[in-house]
Amino acid sequence: MGLAKATASVIRQFTGGDYGEPALGEVITGESLAEEGLGNPVAFAHTVIDWYALSTGDLLHGTAEVSRAEHNLAFSSAAIARSACEYAQIASWLAEPGVSLEVRIARSAHLYERSVRESRKTLSAEEFAEYESQRANSIGWARRTLSSGQRLARPTDRFKAADPVAGQWHYSHLSDLAHGGLIAVAQTVEMARADNLEEGVLERLWKVLLPCSYTLAMVERLSKLRGRPSGILDELQLVYQNYARLLEAYETELRSR
Repeated sequence: MGLAKATASVIRQFTGGDYGEPALGEVITGESLAEEGLGNPVAFAHTVIDWYALSTGDLLHGTAEVSRAEHNLAFSSAAIARSACEYAQIASWLAEPGVSLEVRIARSAHLYERSVRESRKTLSAEEFAEYESQRANSIGWARRTLSSGQRLARPTDRFKAADPVAGQWHYSHLSDLAHGGLIAVAQTVEMARADNLEEGVLERLWKVLLPCSYTLAMVERLSKLRGRPSGILDELQLVYQNYARLLEAYETELRSR
């Protein structure tokens, strides 16, 4: 649990202003792209990255808390672990080093426009009209800036891209627990009833180590993008590697059931 909390805490070192290169150059160039009433679109893109990165830290810390042995929680830890992985993947996608400014901006625009579309599902026609009117400038900017090639992939595809070998299973297993898949529910409840101490420890450890792996990959991208090397990040990655084989062995066992 200490690795998860330390990883969650270190995220703040890679967010906020005072960027190094290449992020600093991106933001400076973005000043020439600013629109009246909207500001610098590249600075906004970096702010969106920060929002998702900091949210990942919140969720990772929460995963560690609910995975503590004294709580003996299986389902809530799975739901939070899945969310932590998803947020880390989104931040990693936004913070991909080496992409053009147009791509960086288009990705944040896509997320904004997607949020607007999702709001339509929960608001009445009258409420949505008011919602859209209040955000007319920013919605117009997002729709003008969209690029068909820069849409966030589906969660399953994001997990597969992050881990071609086990990513799809990661998402499927965590989702089964989060959404009440009968087989996953039965296996988890019966494992708890069996009171197998070793297996219970491995299950809790797996649900913490998995989001740690996605979060560390995200932080590494932030470090490169913002020009902020960190000895602490290197240490955390070494600690994670000490657990990595255990994680792989337990996954293999789970997938065989």
